[in-house]
Amino acid sequence: MRMALMAPQRSFANAAAKSCAALIALTPSRSIRTSGSFSRLNAAAFWCAIRALLHSAFRVTADYLHEVHRDTAEVNFGDQGIQLTRSFRALKLWLSIKTFGMAAFREAVTRGFELAELAERELRTKNGWEILSPAQMGIVCFRFGAEDALQARIVDAMLREGYAFLTSTKVKGAICLRLCTINPRTTDAEMIETVKRLDDCARRCFSPIA
Repeated sequence: MRMALMAPQRSFANAAAKSCAALIALTPSRSIRTSGSFSRLNAAAFWCAIRALLHSAFRVTADYLHEVHRDTAEVNFGDQGIQLTRSFRALKLWLSIKTFGMAAFREAVTRGFELAELAERELRTKNGWEILSPAQMGIVCFRFGAEDALQARIVDAMLREGYAFLTSTKVKGAICLRLCTINPRTTDAEMIETVKRLDDCARRCFSPIA
């Protein structure tokens, strides 16, 4: 689903198809959910090179399901995941797409990607910041200084200030900060201000280790 939501130049479907991975899972629910304040959706998608792997892992062959498996040409999603019985959760997604159109979703998701790229560019103009994971799919990871504890202090300071919310994570064994920019209503000016406030908080929290 998220591949379909991406603008063609940002899609990694071709790269996924050429990779050696047997399964690539995507969870676009947050991007879809925030796209223009659309409905809260449970959505996930995956690309599987060998469908038989799913069948061997999840297919249930109890006697009372004999009729279910009689038509082998039919796609039975109960054979491809943990849930045997599931509610019609896709209805909300289908209605949203029919109402707003795929273009609206693509624009909103692409906007989130652009905001992360803007945040990365702003961070690179300021001293002391290190980009640990460049902006991709609306997420950018970075850190200030070399002290892990400092990153937690920055998160707490930003939370107290209340202008923008970010979290910490770990990349390549290092604790770092993480911005997830998936609200398409965020303006460029607001993102630039977020990075400015983030930089101010980091310098106030910084305490050199003797």
